[in-house]
Amino acid sequence: MSMQGFAVGLSFALFAAAAAAQDQRPGYGPSINITAAKKIAAGAIAECQKNN
Repeated sequence: MSMQGFAVGLSFALFAAAAAAQDQRPGYGPSINITAAKKIAAGAIAECQKNN
């Protein structure tokens, strides 16, 4: 195996490892469904309108 082929293979492996590491999402809390999200958003909008 030539040194150039080894370097290309190593760079592909490093890029693949970096891409796999970026795919992980940190946990910010429990998942909510769309109905709960709409209720939370409606409450936030109502509070903003009350403060203006």
